[in-house]
Amino acid sequence: TPRAWLYRVSREGTPDSHLLGTMHVGVSFDRALPRPLDRALLEARVVVMELDLLAAQRYLAEPSPVRHRARRVDEVLPRQTWTRLTTELTFVASPEQIARVPPGMLAIYLRQVRMAEVEADADGFWRAPGTASTTHLDRWIYDWAMQWCVPFVALETPRETVAALSGVSRRDPGETLRALIEDPERARAEARALREAYLSLDEGRIVTALDVMGEAEREATFHVRNQLWIERLVPALEEGGAFVAVGLGHLVGSSSQVTRHEVRGFSVDSVSGDGGLGPPAARGGEKR
Repeated sequence: TPRAWLYRVSREGTPDSHLLGTMHVGVSFDRALPRPLDRALLEARVVVMELDLLAAQRYLAEPSPVRHRARRVDEVLPRQTWTRLTTELTFVASPEQIARVPPGMLAIYLRQVRMAEVEADADGFWRAPGTASTTHLDRWIYDWAMQWCVPFVALETPRETVAALSGVSRRDPGETLRALIEDPERARAEARALREAYLSLDEGRIVTALDVMGEAEREATFHVRNQLWIERLVPALEEGGAFVAVGLGHLVGSSSQVTRHEVRGFSVDSVSGDGGLGPPAARGGEKR
């Protein structure tokens, strides 16, 4: 059993690359990629991820007719639910600030709040009420690459992400937000199941945890985007020395990135034990 969701991608005559399945929120880098496996990142020639996070921030900051027309949260939620929300977030923002956040974005934030609650319960620490999880694995890897000027490749643009997911039939954002407020224990249970499945290194548990997504959502989230990514990913693998970090959902199942690499002539194997990586290099140790 591997100590991490880490795979070695190899082909004769090409330096090895590594592929890490991530959990975007709720698991720290040290738990996702413990030493000495972290050498896969610390000695990488290039870092490859789903998105350039700075580009994503700029995209979200652009004027959006859809977001401009969105109803205020205090208009979407029943009065009692609105009161519960503002009480929960009282240390984070004022009611007027909360009301101006689009319901969909506020729902994403509350999911991270529920994950933070799960982390606190599991790891035995106190957290400020209403605060989101700060263990953003993707952000940690991205910031590391930017800090040390490691070449970076994004597998898609923010607009491509939105386009891929826009056709999925989802619940109304207001309904999703209301459920997160009125039934927080269910959201915690889903977060707990996903986090525990990730830490267990059990693919069956991951598949079960992802079953809460509908078939159409899984198709758009994983299969469609995997097809888009592969043409941008293969050149980095052909040159070798790449560290690729994508959500674990993209690595399980018949349409996974792992399967597609094997089709393209790469050998993909789970890294177990220290995977021959040995102690972190001096340069990598300084970066930590």
